[in-house]
Amino acid sequence: MQIKNSRNTAFAGLLESKGKELLLDANIFIPPDRSSSFSQYHPLSFIDYCEIWLTPLFNTFTGVAIHSAVYQEIVKIEQKAFVDQLIKDNKLAVVNDSMLDSREKTFRDTIETKLIHTGLLFYDSQQNNKKDRGEVKTLSYAAAKGIHLFSTYDHVPVELVTHSEKLQTGLDSISIIYGFELIHALTKLPNSNKSGLRKLYKDLYYFSPQEKKSNPNWEFFLKLLDSFYC
Repeated sequence: MQIKNSRNTAFAGLLESKGKELLLDANIFIPPDRSSSFSQYHPLSFIDYCEIWLTPLFNTFTGVAIHSAVYQEIVKIEQKAFVDQLIKDNKLAVVNDSMLDSREKTFRDTIETKLIHTGLLFYDSQQNNKKDRGEVKTLSYAAAKGIHLFSTYDHVPVELVTHSEKLQTGLDSISIIYGFELIHALTKLPNSNKSGLRKLYKDLYYFSPQEKKSNPNWEFFLKLLDSFYC
């Protein structure tokens, strides 16, 4: 994914009010692993990923939630245990469609149909298959409930939101909070693991030859986002 060379007003608002409701995709909980494409790649362990990324993220932003469909996607024992502890500690909320009123449910169903019709998602509402179910359920719920912030590593939901008018997804009210923006924010914490965050940035945005052509290196990335969110 390419780094945006502009200020994200939605993220600036989240920095000013860290308790705003922010829905997360399942991939936020999973360390990136590109070893299938790059033999020299060494992924972060989940323990390191928690120390570098997840724990400071949930200690900083207090309005974080996931849809129950996303919770069901988290199946690895260590990841599920971590998520369950976050829920127990009231650092992560779980939302579901039963929280919608009748008007919101009708609107949610309309959005889900529009998302499926884009052809960008491999989800069949009749079969209720697992592939892309979390993204469909989360985005449909967010639009119906009036939740404006969603964060993911995946380019497909980003396309559905940022090109909502062109794709006619009905997601015009939602804004993407990008992973690289959260990485930058966490570097500002007093005890942040900057070397770990640097590796995470490289793993997500600066590893392949194409990424190195289109995205800034770590030092320039920090200066760039400093200029947006000083």
